Amino acid sequence: MKVWVTRTANRAHKTAAAVEALGFETLIDPVLKVERLPAQSLKGGFGAIAFTSRSAVEIFAKTYPLRTVSTFCVGDATAEAAHEHGFARVLSAAGDGRALFDLIRQHRPQAVIVCAPETPAAPLAEWLTADGIRAHELALYRTVTICPDTALNAIEDIDIILLHSPRAARFIGEMLRTKMSPETVKRLSFIAISKACAEALIAGLNEPETASGEAERENVSEISPKVLISQFPDEASMLMLLSNIPR
Repeated sequence: MKVWVTRTANRAHKTAAAVEALGFETLIDPVLKVERLPAQSLKGGFGAIAFTSRSAVEIFAKTYPLRTVSTFCVGDATAEAAHEHGFARVLSAAGDGRALFDLIRQHRPQAVIVCAPETPAAPLAEWLTADGIRAHELALYRTVTICPDTALNAIEDIDIILLHSPRAARFIGEMLRTKMSPETVKRLSFIAISKACAEALIAGLNEPETASGEAERENVSEISPKVLISQFPDEASMLMLLSNIPR
């Protein structure tokens, strides 16, 4: 069986190696790429940093020397990257943007630098400000979609598609809907890192005026019989689901 690894190029080979260790073939064809934005001046007076992705950690670490304040990370992979880059006090929300918000609320720093992409998946800075915590959003990068021509041309040989982000999932859904037959799409299986990711896929697979519905945390059989959502929003949980699929 062949698995399409769709994540950004700097992460794809590590994921592909883990997938191949489970006995699957892989095809690496990213649908997103990260473009670094011009550095902004960093205002003082902030006692905490919030990171919404590994990319945010890596770009911040290459641009700014600040390492000693409390560091809040959306998930364990992001927290691991923060440790690797020398951030001293790292806490993981082990979830999504809402979980990160809840974690910061528990500690209530006076002011937070929210490191995020140009278009955040969740309005974390707005949530924090509304809750009385001063937040400055620092846009570090943008993600740009790439048409996955290699994967689309080989789609008949692909069995499973891994979805690591809602934006990638929606884009893949749109590509499959507009370029492939319904029969081809129905044959595919999808593993999504989160409920939001699964919902984005379903929205992309449906015409804009008909896309609707809530995805469940398990197999969303009422929407698609072949969409699985990992129990936790991390790659280890995705690989666990993959390992249970008969070869």
